[in-house]
Amino acid sequence: MTSNQIIYPFGSHINPLWDKTESSTISWAAYFGLLYADQQILNFKKVKPQRLTGRLFPNSNLPSLKFLDKWVVFFFLLEDWMASIEKGRAKDFQISFKNSIDHIMRNPHDDKLDDFPFTHAFHNIWSELLGTIEGNGFLYLKRSIQKYFDAKIWLSYFLDSGRSPTVSDYMISICHLEGATIFLNLAWSFSGINRIREYPLLDKIEYRYGRLVGISNDLIYSQFEIEQNDHIYLLKLIQKEYKLPEIRCLYLLQNIGIQYLKSILDIEKELMKNTDPFLIQNLEIAKLMAAGFKAWALEFQKHTENTINGTYS
Repeated sequence: MTSNQIIYPFGSHINPLWDKTESSTISWAAYFGLLYADQQILNFKKVKPQRLTGRLFPNSNLPSLKFLDKWVVFFFLLEDWMASIEKGRAKDFQISFKNSIDHIMRNPHDDKLDDFPFTHAFHNIWSELLGTIEGNGFLYLKRSIQKYFDAKIWLSYFLDSGRSPTVSDYMISICHLEGATIFLNLAWSFSGINRIREYPLLDKIEYRYGRLVGISNDLIYSQFEIEQNDHIYLLKLIQKEYKLPEIRCLYLLQNIGIQYLKSILDIEKELMKNTDPFLIQNLEIAKLMAAGFKAWALEFQKHTENTINGTYS
């Protein structure tokens, strides 16, 4: 265990085709107005979010990877855009945008949309998704998207007011704030698993995975959050609520994350006894994604450090 990360007993793999999606994704994002300036595109190329897609979907073929890259880049750029919202306007935006997303998911063939570029981009990737997912996976994907935006609405209240949530409340939402469960449900949906009745254990895996990714990211990005004077991240909330030194809070947060990691490994042990190939396969997907998010976070942290230090100018 090091100062700002949790050590996993499994590694991350990157899709060897990860760098083949950049041109098509940039064209797609520029077409919908998500990328609209030369400097923005240049910065996008330096950050290389395609590497995150490659780590989350290491076994996808190129057509699937190009499609999935749109999903990853959509949320990557959306997160960046949401971070720029003026204080006092975040909650109104989140509620309005979630209503637009809900409308698209209920009425995918209705093309009467607002003018916000992200609304049109989501309509495009959602429409493209129709017909590619069978069974109940579609419903669970919709649920994970709705929970992501619900978590953003909850967080926006504190961003607007300058107040801080309690640690326990933040821990409830952290499972969805990162969007990690959306990509897990995307991968599970493509695997064709029927989650109702046959596989309720997937709910437990999703919950533990979501919290592990959220805690891991908070640990890795904690120094960046301090430098940005962000008042809502888990390490800061623990320090404020329990009035402990930063190093103690860091150790406490690491141990919470380790407990979620162990609970995932305990599920794996039980699955090995039952030898259910479908559940084992989908637990492996969750493990690869958790490791992929961590590897990407470490890469992105290095990029932000280099940017601050003037390496990228």
